[in-house]
Amino acid sequence: GSEFWDRHGPLLRDAWDEWAAAADLPPLSERTVIDPSLREAVSAAWDRPSALREERVRSLVPEAVPGVHRCRLFAPESIRALRAHLEAAAASGIPRRRPNGMNRHGVILGDETDGAVSYRILLEFRNLLADRYLRPIGRALFPEHVGDGDDAEIYAFTISYTPGGDVELKEHRDMSVVTLNVNLNLPGEDYSGSSLYFIDETGRRQEVQFEPGMALFYLGSHCHAAAAYYRIRAPQLSSVAFRCRRICKSGSLR
Repeated sequence: GSEFWDRHGPLLRDAWDEWAAAADLPPLSERTVIDPSLREAVSAAWDRPSALREERVRSLVPEAVPGVHRCRLFAPESIRALRAHLEAAAASGIPRRRPNGMNRHGVILGDETDGAVSYRILLEFRNLLADRYLRPIGRALFPEHVGDGDDAEIYAFTISYTPGGDVELKEHRDMSVVTLNVNLNLPGEDYSGSSLYFIDETGRRQEVQFEPGMALFYLGSHCHAAAAYYRIRAPQLSSVAFRCRRICKSGSLR
């Protein structure tokens, strides 16, 4: 139960730092991982903000279906570096907390949660994605839903679908204001059914194809599900989700 993680949280954080200091891990940087077109547009908007440059970023994240925006976030081959970190962490022997009640396989990324994977290189990359991409793009895409402080907290985790393990995700809404979901599979890995579907205002399913390196931005209140992964021949079908959440004055989330 949660008592184990509460009791051993500080010890596990120290263990991740010690493990990472000795591990042979590839670098994770904006230049090597983020798709060049999006990286250049975002960098230009940060360097010299203007309505024109913000519109350029928005144009790279068009709607796939109403309320769901899609773009190439990770250069496909650079996913190998991030996957190397996740696979090394999985083989570390350090206990890892499951990401949520719906997913049995995956890890939490961050030092805010006891039992999460929390070493420096991965944390710095997570924070870069949140600060330079998720928050500003989420605010630009959904300005009427993201107000001051609404995206203050980031909850990041991975999900793995495997034969004999998790193979689908039931319809649900996220506990977030805005969610970013990224496919971490590599081009050429053999699987089928890599898609999400979203429920529109009429109750109809709107399917969105989810290719390696692609990112989806959507409101956490938008009901969605992962279609059944009916043919998985790769070792796993993986994604990483980032959720922006609101922190109330009491410190609780809503």
